[in-house]
Amino acid sequence: AWNAITVGAITNRCTVTEDDDEARRSSPVAPFWGLSPFSRTSHDWRPDWPIGPDIVMEGGNLARSHEGDFLHLDSLQPLSTSAAFRLRPLTRFNATSAATAQAARIATEILQRYPDYRAETIRGLLVHAARWPRELLSRARFDPHRAGSTEPVTRLMRSYGFGVVNEARALASLQNETTFVIEGAIQPYTGKWNDPKINECHLIALPWPRDLLRDHPDHGATLRVTLSY
Repeated sequence: AWNAITVGAITNRCTVTEDDDEARRSSPVAPFWGLSPFSRTSHDWRPDWPIGPDIVMEGGNLARSHEGDFLHLDSLQPLSTSAAFRLRPLTRFNATSAATAQAARIATEILQRYPDYRAETIRGLLVHAARWPRELLSRARFDPHRAGSTEPVTRLMRSYGFGVVNEARALASLQNETTFVIEGAIQPYTGKWNDPKINECHLIALPWPRDLLRDHPDHGATLRVTLSY
């Protein structure tokens, strides 16, 4: 998709709690905060195609038995309401369907709190609030903000997008992080598609805490910009 949020699946369900013999002798396939076995990536896509997924959410895990078979265990799957709720109120719900449902819930929460926001803004806030788990970066053994890390970051994004959405960050500014939303219109280019000319730009004055920055000159600050159009 070129203009929609694509959702992949990650998992932190790595503990088998079933007590039958086969389950006790099994082990989870994906590590803690690893890519869910149910998820897809875009590593084989053409370089000019979009990077996908955009974000990842919990999608459950699989277990591998001692004989090498894959097991669908309840303890490794998220729960949802069952279609046959009178007989079984809850049922397991996995893969990117579960991940997409969780992302849609956060999008609905944003829309409920900010009913006048544009659809592009809701989409932008979902991606803006996503972060890569520390455990994932630790296994990757690189700093995504270090100079020269473009290629490993691209590989990371082809599997995990921009990371897991933090609901609190998506809904409001945090204690030490301010989310600044601007909804505008711009025509950055004119001319033909194969011969574009620069047209417009926007200059935006950010509400910097000047006194705080001046009193702490050795502390770093990160500016994260998300463009949704």
